[in-house]
Amino acid sequence: MTGEWRKSSHSNPSGNCVEVQVVTAAPGDGLDGLRAAYPGVTFWRGQHTGAYWAMPRHAGELVSADSPEGLAGRLAEEAEQ
Repeated sequence: MTGEWRKSSHSNPSGNCVEVQVVTAAPGDGLDGLRAAYPGVTFWRGQHTGAYWAMPRHAGELVSADSPEGLAGRLAEEAEQ
């Protein structure tokens, strides 16, 4: 997934505008199978780190791995807990 930074119209407690990243699917990123298997999870590949990331809708913690297969394994472990 690729993303771009945009200013949010929402302010944080200090009154400053918050920077947010908009994440969109990148064709050929290898995550289509995971997106189909886990529809409530946001997936992307870091542009700078090359790591694969997942953000479950309600879990609140990011999950990362070096490959889509590794990410699938990490998500399966999280589901078992």
